[in-house]
Amino acid sequence: MRKTLLIIGLVILVAGLIIAASMPALEKPHIKTYDQLELISSGKYASSELYIAGESEISVQGSNTYLVDATNLQQINESNAGLYNIHEVLNLTVSGVETHSYVVSSGQYYVVYFGDTPSSATYTIISDYGLVSVMGTLYVSGLAMILIGIVVTALGAVLIPKNMDK
Repeated sequence: MRKTLLIIGLVILVAGLIIAASMPALEKPHIKTYDQLELISSGKYASSELYIAGESEISVQGSNTYLVDATNLQQINESNAGLYNIHEVLNLTVSGVETHSYVVSSGQYYVVYFGDTPSSATYTIISDYGLVSVMGTLYVSGLAMILIGIVVTALGAVLIPKNMDK
């Protein structure tokens, strides 16, 4: 029993290490961050046109920063930005930085910023959102397997073998 627990624990531990170590490298090509916005008109900055193929997540960091459909770039201004902003799935502020997340389908979009200088405005595109979500789940599963492997291996190491003389 003791030897079996040791072997099972080590197998789970090694599998968890392999899964957890490989997922970030597999996710990396699907995640790109940009910080370049160009002046469109006085106080209005925009990204280059974003061509999205398939379901993707776009996270925009910075206040007064919006995601709009490419057809609405000319109509949007600071006073009507809420009307043209794509519906957010998440809006939160961490350490004073606003983050707006959008899940979008295929299409063309722009990140638009209103203000003096877009120094704090950045955006991240996660392409193939479904695949990256699965990889994130596998990463967390790998971390859980590491913990389970450590516990099972420790149990196998500290169990006292049954006394055969009784």
